[in-house]
Amino acid sequence: MGVLEYCAGKELFQLLVKNEDARSVVEEWVERRIETDLRIRKAKTRGYRVIETTDILFAKYVMTHYRDCKINIKQI
Repeated sequence: MGVLEYCAGKELFQLLVKNEDARSVVEEWVERRIETDLRIRKAKTRGYRVIETTDILFAKYVMTHYRDCKINIKQI
């Protein structure tokens, strides 16, 4: 069991991914037509982007397909 199995309620998932991976994450989001917001911002860490979403399934997809992805979960 991973971190995401324990989430309940309304969470904001902040995913730290490399710049080159951020583009493919956004393309996957568009292709799947996911009905949740996706926010992308520049991370403080050079060469990385932060992708924010409230969709737990999409967050889990990103974590499984991009192994070097780091996640932060905030309650909203």
